[in-house]
Amino acid sequence: MTSYETLIYEEDGPIAWVTLNRPEVHNAFNFTMLQEIHSCWTSLRDNDDIRVIVLTGAGDKAFCTGIDRTEQVGNKAHVNDVGQRGATPFHHNEPDDYLPPKTAADLWKPVIAAVNGMACAGAFYLLAEAEFIISAEHATYFDPHVTYGMATVMESIMMR
Repeated sequence: MTSYETLIYEEDGPIAWVTLNRPEVHNAFNFTMLQEIHSCWTSLRDNDDIRVIVLTGAGDKAFCTGIDRTEQVGNKAHVNDVGQRGATPFHHNEPDDYLPPKTAADLWKPVIAAVNGMACAGAFYLLAEAEFIISAEHATYFDPHVTYGMATVMESIMMR
């Protein structure tokens, strides 16, 4: 079984359970999580024992709230990958090279997203390519980009 820093990975027969595991920041993704989720998708693609993937978030407050802005602000270590570039902390490279299971990792197996709280912004990269989305009664979906003067374009279109 693979071990990750920001994900919990479990197998139950032909089912792989992938849990975004940063509940202290509402499962927002940092560079480590981006790399790990991409690695996880790639390994699941080639794992013949797994037939379906269930994706969820740790805790009951959030599935995922997109990029962890507190970690990205002022962090120049990943400026060529995902991170701040330009004069504003809200100007960054897109995480779509890492997160989507189908387009980023060519994962052909079905993904079921179990949304247990807030799902917003970058979470839509994950949700847009799930075959099924199961929502808890307290799940909410929104795009906060316009709050920061940004166009709500890519993530919203992916969900369409």
